[in-house]
Amino acid sequence: MEIARNHAVGIENIRFEIGNAADLPFEDNLLDFIVSTGSLHHWKSPVKVFDECYRVLRERKDGYTMGARTLPKAKLIS
Repeated sequence: MEIARNHAVGIENIRFEIGNAADLPFEDNLLDFIVSTGSLHHWKSPVKVFDECYRVLRERKDGYTMGARTLPKAKLIS
């Protein structure tokens, strides 16, 4: 997290959070973009996580997830 924050110095509209991906601490239709890298294989219930991402993303916004075992393939959800 520290590395990500250091790379984002000077960017005002970015926020980093640690939490439960199957129970995101955000209201519905709040976020413009979600990124998750290297965590997919840790999710106990991927369907719940994708449902949560869909719930918190604004309409016509995007999420990006890339699992460690699927490198270099990436999947875009929207």
